[in-house]
Amino acid sequence: AAVEAVCAPEPQPHIVLTAPTAGGKTRPYIFACLREIARGRNALALFPMKAVLFEVAHVLGEMTRAASGDCIRRRIDPRAPAELTYGGEFDLWLPDERAAGGRRCVCVCWSVWCGSRHDKAMRDHEMSPFFSTVNLLLATPDKVAENSSGKSSEQVWRKLPPAWARALGTLVVDEAL
Repeated sequence: AAVEAVCAPEPQPHIVLTAPTAGGKTRPYIFACLREIARGRNALALFPMKAVLFEVAHVLGEMTRAASGDCIRRRIDPRAPAELTYGGEFDLWLPDERAAGGRRCVCVCWSVWCGSRHDKAMRDHEMSPFFSTVNLLLATPDKVAENSSGKSSEQVWRKLPPAWARALGTLVVDEAL
């Protein structure tokens, strides 16, 4: 039912999905984001902690590889056992009666952003040409708002072109915020 609500031809402007942890919210979140990207808009998904964010990045990485797309992998910590997927790009084929062959292609460019002040790999990633093409961004809430101390925190809005926020169509806020 959640996927049907999110993917309806004329979805409601605001949808609230509730389920316990591991209750199956990730796919509807991703569908909501993909729907907006298909409409030419951007999507931002916020997750309560980096571990959850990278679990979703793993799901998107699997989707990217299944669609024969490209993934960007970086080692965040030299002591880490493996690289993490920082982003990827894949083609989403959608039915479209107006398009040649009855289908149109939408490029999905997704990325995580965890701040770069203390992370050279993330700093390199955000400076790459790929980062400026992202239409789906995964982050933690502290990366989109000023912190309560009044001190400036690292904000993703400072890393993306101003037009990115103006083209924002979907904001997903995961549990526990």
